[in-house]
Amino acid sequence: MTRLRETLNPEEKQDALGRPTRTRTPLNKHPLRCLACDDLYYVDESAYREFMHAIEADPSDNRFACDRCIEEQAEEEHAHG
Repeated sequence: MTRLRETLNPEEKQDALGRPTRTRTPLNKHPLRCLACDDLYYVDESAYREFMHAIEADPSDNRFACDRCIEEQAEEEHAHG
């Protein structure tokens, strides 16, 4: 069975640009850990600066969460809400 490269590596899809990726890309060079699952993701310069600015203002403000954890949290809230 043939699979599209973007299926195997979704971060390489054009619409993934500007979103956190599991692997380092030319755009996403800065590593961040997800607050919920502790997995390593890479983000672009602007997302990294925004995150670091928030951390400098309040060191307890680790608010980076990956898309999967955000989706799971939303599903839990919807189920209990």
